[in-house]
Amino acid sequence: MAVSSPFLIFIDTYPDEGNFCDFKVITFANSAFFIILTICYFIIPSSIFLFTYWSVINHMKNYVQPGQLHYSDDQNQKRKKLIKMLVSITASHILITWPYFATNIGMAIAQQSLRQLRNDHFLYYLLAFLSYATTTATSVANPFLFLKFDYNIRSKSLQTIKRLLLMKGYDQPTVVTILTKDNPATLQF
Repeated sequence: MAVSSPFLIFIDTYPDEGNFCDFKVITFANSAFFIILTICYFIIPSSIFLFTYWSVINHMKNYVQPGQLHYSDDQNQKRKKLIKMLVSITASHILITWPYFATNIGMAIAQQSLRQLRNDHFLYYLLAFLSYATTTATSVANPFLFLKFDYNIRSKSLQTIKRLLLMKGYDQPTVVTILTKDNPATLQF
């Protein structure tokens, strides 16, 4: 919250465009804010994601359960799915959010507002606008990524939905079909 609070101070609208919220003048303070925002919201969290997931993946690749010389095919498949999930979620998060933070760094270095960018380089403005939209979309995309790649989350979510529907007192059976590449499932409750 403290990192985002300068938005309240720096953002304003233009007299001739009341619907266009922007950093009207990019000063040194705005530039510093963009850089601090990128460090706090992108570089540090992404580094923690990468380090943590890399540690988990290395541990999983090198771990052998006591008393076993090697993994069974089923255990290998589960390990590969977990590794694929961790890599997919981390890569998608970084690739989806990086353009927004790259735009912030670009605005900090060039000291150009979005309006100046729109007037001087309309294509760059469109890319900046798209980067804001994709970064905002991560909060919508993340739950679907977890549902797609993690069987445990998917099954617990279905149990929760089933419990909520039963609490509502629905007498008619409800059919939910979840299609995934590996195992399509139809549930009736």
